[in-house]
Amino acid sequence: MAMRFLLGGSDMGTSVVRLGQIPGFIGNAEMGEAGICGLPFDDPTGSLVITGWQTFTVDESAGPAGQQRLYTGFIADRQYARATGTSLITGLERRIETTLVDLNTILTFRLFPESDSTANRPSETDVARINWLLSTSYLSSVYDLGFVNSTGPVTLDAADLRGQSALSLLGDCGDASGKNYFLYYDESANKIGLWYDFDYSTNFTSTLSLSNVLSDVDNVTTFAYEPDATLDVDPGRVYSGVQVPYSGTGSPVYVTRASTTTAFGVARDTTAPNVNVKTSGAATTLGRRYLNSIATEDQKIKLTVRLPASKVTLLREGMRVAFKASHFPYGLSSYTYCRILNREAKQDEQSDQFYNVVLELSPPVTPAASQHILIAFMAQNFPLGTTPVAPTDLSTHSWTQLFWSNDFCDPNTVGSGAGPPVRQCFGLYYRAILSSETTTVATFQPPGSGETGMFVYEIAGCDIDAMTTVSTRSVHLADAGTSTLTTSASGSSVLFGGTAFGKVEFDGGWGNPPGWLPPNQLVNNSAGTEVLNCSVEGNTDQQAPWLHIGYATGSGTLTVSCVANSHGGGASAYTGGYNTSIAGFLIPILTSFSIVQSANNFGSGASFNVVMPSPPTPS
Repeated sequence: MAMRFLLGGSDMGTSVVRLGQIPGFIGNAEMGEAGICGLPFDDPTGSLVITGWQTFTVDESAGPAGQQRLYTGFIADRQYARATGTSLITGLERRIETTLVDLNTILTFRLFPESDSTANRPSETDVARINWLLSTSYLSSVYDLGFVNSTGPVTLDAADLRGQSALSLLGDCGDASGKNYFLYYDESANKIGLWYDFDYSTNFTSTLSLSNVLSDVDNVTTFAYEPDATLDVDPGRVYSGVQVPYSGTGSPVYVTRASTTTAFGVARDTTAPNVNVKTSGAATTLGRRYLNSIATEDQKIKLTVRLPASKVTLLREGMRVAFKASHFPYGLSSYTYCRILNREAKQDEQSDQFYNVVLELSPPVTPAASQHILIAFMAQNFPLGTTPVAPTDLSTHSWTQLFWSNDFCDPNTVGSGAGPPVRQCFGLYYRAILSSETTTVATFQPPGSGETGMFVYEIAGCDIDAMTTVSTRSVHLADAGTSTLTTSASGSSVLFGGTAFGKVEFDGGWGNPPGWLPPNQLVNNSAGTEVLNCSVEGNTDQQAPWLHIGYATGSGTLTVSCVANSHGGGASAYTGGYNTSIAGFLIPILTSFSIVQSANNFGSGASFNVVMPSPPTPS
């Protein structure tokens, strides 16, 4: 049972290191930053040859088979001198003070050369870019051993990475995705692995637990830590606004997160420049994800635990460990898995059977919650001779109106033909979900004798702070004319909803029935999913405002087309053309988008309610 030191793969023996006087081996597991420590070597004969960037490893033979590695790193700078306390003036005896750096330093070893055109990367996802990196010779000693999380890929701008390092590439990917990254040694595979995942991931879990509750401690799997453990809580990283410069043309984008301002009662701004962000869309996405990741205070736990030599290798940097502190707030008084960001393992000065292990832990911080929000689509018609106005909101929790079309079917603007029989309008509304919700989510009062239909959807997984509308107001089209709406969906976003009047492509839903132009598509080239094709009166044979509601997800350039088409009955009445208006919500996705529930109602004159099947879930 002893430490084993290997320099460049060769066993150094134990005489070169004074056991009990080892300062401590430090490993880091946060954003690729290398852990640095020192180790003195005794060289009584002056024959020990040490060169920079040799591999240096330490094994603890008391550890379980296949889990004996205590430290893996490299030799950095050295200082040669007489051993402290020696009285010798002449002779060969010397002491070599050596700096060690952990595996993460590999990420800075190589730069992508100007001669490698493949390093001039196209727009691609973070996962695709990391897979490219792992396939190159610039990180040939590092592998994906199962800890590269490929779910939820995010799109990165095209970037010329020549002259940059793997650390820079991973920094771009981590900034965009919110994932942590570091290198670790896998003893069973005898390879260096890359971790690219969220800190709250369930992967890479220690079999040990730490607690300050005496009844928990068995000194087999659960150990007590020293009473001087601390929890540091710092609001310094909390910002509600960020300015993101980018290398393309245009001013820096400014992104805000209103819920952070509300939670802390103060608005704070910061900057987040990134040379590999080229477009305002990508800068906006980066800003949103960044604000979501810093919406909570930074919490760091520091502690020391004394472990037997047989257990010390079971608690490594990068692992998550079950931690309990009966005197700490924020839910830490119960077992909580925390990620080990930094570990220093130092042999006990009194006994080589024990180690004092200093840990820095990070409690799990998930990104901003997968918000549940309510969105509503309202359509109205008004008799000729009346003035269309928006209905009155009488809801317990008021709605925010994002768009109101006004009258987009005034018969006077139709070139010839019968024209529409009534004035027609529609609007888009949204609101957050509150804790006091009931099943009645909306109460509206239609003006006068106008007929109104309202359709409400509870959706999950979206960022309410970054929701916008895309719309065109009244546009007169000749038969077979097209009104097109184009906007940027810079991150993973969802278009929810679309509406238009009369014989238009939306009448065929989001599919592609015979006689119609190609379906509406988001940039992922997947046709949208229709959830409603209905007139304001709730049926499909009335020429009242038509609400065609559906959704599609993706990123990039979003185009929605409304096509005037006189196929079917009533063609002769509209030979002069059509008035159209289209609109929708463009909502960035935080996690995964889903429709939770929906409801609708119709009213005329008297107020009406929209009642959900169950109370909506607060964010």
